[in-house]
Amino acid sequence: MITINVPIVLKDKDGQEREELRQEVFYTSKDFPYDKLIRTGCPLVSQNVHNKRDKKSILYYNVECGFDIETTTLDSLPDQGIHSPFAFMYLGAFCIGSDCVYFRTWKDFISILERLRDNLELNYHKRLLIYVFNLPYEFEFTKNFVRYVDVFGKKKKQPIKCFADQYGIEFRCAWALTNMKFENACKSSAYVVHRKVVGSSFFPDYNYQKIRTPYSKIEEHEFAYMYNDVRGLCELIKEHRFGERSGKIADIPLTSTSYSRRLARKEMQKNKLNKIIQKKMALNAEEFKLMQEVNRGGYVHANNDYFNQIIEDGWFSFDMKSAYLFDILCMGHPMSKLMPVDPANFYDYIDDPKKCCFFRVVFRDLKKKTKFGMPYISYSKCKNSKIRVVQDSGGGIIAAKQIEMSICDLDFQIIREQYTWNEEEFYIKDLYICKKDYLPQELRNAVLTLFSNKCFYENKDKALYNHYKKLANSIFGMMVTSPIPDSVEFDADTLSWESYKPKEVEEIEAALKAYYESYTSFTSYQWGVYVTAGVRFLLFHAIFKLGEKNVYYCDTDCVKFRKMPGLIEKMQEVNDYIWNIAEAAPTLPEVEVEGKVYKMGIFCEEKEAVRAYVVGQKQYCVEYIDDKTGELYSELTVAGLDKAKGSKELNEGNGLDDFYIGKTFESAGKPMAYVNDLTDMIRITVQGKSFWAGSNIALVTTPYTLGKTNTYKDILSKK
Repeated sequence: MITINVPIVLKDKDGQEREELRQEVFYTSKDFPYDKLIRTGCPLVSQNVHNKRDKKSILYYNVECGFDIETTTLDSLPDQGIHSPFAFMYLGAFCIGSDCVYFRTWKDFISILERLRDNLELNYHKRLLIYVFNLPYEFEFTKNFVRYVDVFGKKKKQPIKCFADQYGIEFRCAWALTNMKFENACKSSAYVVHRKVVGSSFFPDYNYQKIRTPYSKIEEHEFAYMYNDVRGLCELIKEHRFGERSGKIADIPLTSTSYSRRLARKEMQKNKLNKIIQKKMALNAEEFKLMQEVNRGGYVHANNDYFNQIIEDGWFSFDMKSAYLFDILCMGHPMSKLMPVDPANFYDYIDDPKKCCFFRVVFRDLKKKTKFGMPYISYSKCKNSKIRVVQDSGGGIIAAKQIEMSICDLDFQIIREQYTWNEEEFYIKDLYICKKDYLPQELRNAVLTLFSNKCFYENKDKALYNHYKKLANSIFGMMVTSPIPDSVEFDADTLSWESYKPKEVEEIEAALKAYYESYTSFTSYQWGVYVTAGVRFLLFHAIFKLGEKNVYYCDTDCVKFRKMPGLIEKMQEVNDYIWNIAEAAPTLPEVEVEGKVYKMGIFCEEKEAVRAYVVGQKQYCVEYIDDKTGELYSELTVAGLDKAKGSKELNEGNGLDDFYIGKTFESAGKPMAYVNDLTDMIRITVQGKSFWAGSNIALVTTPYTLGKTNTYKDILSKK
């Protein structure tokens, strides 16, 4: 064992934080007290559900445990046949309760697992539950050394939990549980004193670029970094365990959204009628297919008229607060079984405010009323499109000889406002209608509770505010999640992932039936499909009110537009329209927290910008005036680019004038992952030392260059 100094963060009585050093013991694999849980009488607790293998209960030691590794990435090892980035472990650690043990090699890693198993008598039914903050990462590094079974994940290579059956140890992902960066999760927890060592007054930040091997000397501050990572993780999990009414480690949910799902389910199950309605609204295979076609995310678009030029006219930005939650509370949604009806009566149904409509439509000689602007119809949502389809840079359709698409009544209202078509050759296929009404009161109660929690932390803790914001929005996520998820499996023998999506009608019908009959399901897929349409409808109400030619950019629930007389007043008219909808609803979309009223659905003005430059969707930069110094500074938004680092790089140069197509950001690119899947462990030699390595994920930060597609180039050349 070694004794090291580690930084801890404590709070005074007045809430002020102070950092100090504390001496801690860091055990080696040879001297760790493996039997301490037995000697101290650590209780065993069971899950509320039985395992699928033999229906017997699984017992867990009721203690927090953590695991983490540190790795080095090399560009290549050409003399050893490795010609792409490759990573390997050089230091790892476990924390069991408050005792931490480190290791340097995979041999010591296996030794720790074996001695934990033998001393604690672990097996399939008696387990130690160990959290890993980013399980998909550690899973890749360890899968050649440990046999994993009962792997659960929603996507390939993204396990949320797995079981090492040779050792009786279950690993779970802590990031899935917190949905926050580890650093933020530590800062937001009242239990964590061993925080991630970042910005410490005692130790430098960790140098990830330094090449280290299992035989390199580890400095004290590097050991401290490793120690705090696993000890802090255990403290974080302890908070979640104590947050459970039972105080049982086994009852901690797998994901952060499970908390909001529990709340919503509990509320919905207070009224037995909700389950009856859900079953009556059950989709069949054909209806489910139509809903999948209609489903569309938030509208994101950049106005072609302002591409590739500095905008000097000012930049107003308005953001709709909690747009999806507002829609859930105040807008009408499908609340009865879908019924197929005669398309000949289409216009009777489409204009009926008490009906939701879902249908396939064919437009011929389609043409947008104004050139460019913010075209609503996306080429990616069309099928059987004929030649002479004119698109703008974002894939929005300007004109088309013929297109076919699946939409709902709200989509059609927007399209009717924007486009003309040949009415004689326009026809509807597969028209379904249902009653439009408000969602169950119990579900709306859950939304208000989660929204209130979010507002409580708005000006207190940014990380917790974002956490509860995600939890509140996850109510919408539950609705729009497919009731037929892909089946994802990991093969322990081949170390490969397989996924399967039901395709046959019989399979789809069986999966839908299982979903609706499940005690735990309480939402209808068509709700989520209609929520996104409702938010797009409100966004386009704002766009039409402002005038498309005045809108620079919009993204889901925000709109950026020109600084000119009268437009701010137009946004007030939009807010009046929205609040009229709110006041007509049975649940007002607002909460009062500590004397302050927070409203949903209202477009609120953000900081005004002086200049801006738009490259494309998710690619723009704005220039502000600092309120304190009066100096100009720039802030960018680019998918795939670190916002803080990218903005810093601009501001260290010429600001907005350095943002242009072809600009290369050297240090702001987000890490690129090279996944090296190996079927077995291998020996590699680095710095003259040989050691075992296996599958790995090599993270490489690469420069990022602003670019444009051929479509951009074609349209820009015609302007």
